[in-house]
Amino acid sequence: MDSPKLVMLNLTYKPVDFEEDRDLCFHFREDAWLASFGNLDRYSDRDTREWFDFLTDKCRFDARHYFMEHIWLDQKIIGQLEYQVHPHRNGFGNQAHINLIYIGQGFRQQGIGLQAHQYLITRFKELGCNVVHLHYIPQNKPAEAFYIKHGWKKLGSPNKKGQMMELKI
Repeated sequence: MDSPKLVMLNLTYKPVDFEEDRDLCFHFREDAWLASFGNLDRYSDRDTREWFDFLTDKCRFDARHYFMEHIWLDQKIIGQLEYQVHPHRNGFGNQAHINLIYIGQGFRQQGIGLQAHQYLITRFKELGCNVVHLHYIPQNKPAEAFYIKHGWKKLGSPNKKGQMMELKI
């Protein structure tokens, strides 16, 4: 039996409007936490606000290295990407770090995560990166399976940030 073909949706990626979309960004972060940990026991609104303010400042004042984008399907925001590029880190050329790939409820398991992943890899190549890192929460088995399937390798042991992974591109 043939495997089903992935339907490529017409997604667009646009920078976050930090004033207009602030509450939506917080909602996405909270839902990402719930998807990763299975509960909100250790989730902190204050930590989320601090992270958002930090990233907002970085995106505004260092827009060549810090990025926060919404994923749009038609006229609806359905996800969020947060990532950064570190030029010539550790003498190994440009490296990227993904802070968040978030796909909203109701849009998961439709290939959107794969399209977002492909978009990020293309962006990183355009920005001269040869290595990408991310952390995922080990309890998030769907994320782990996705990353391993797409060539990511685990680095070291999990720590308080989760399990670090690396992809050479």
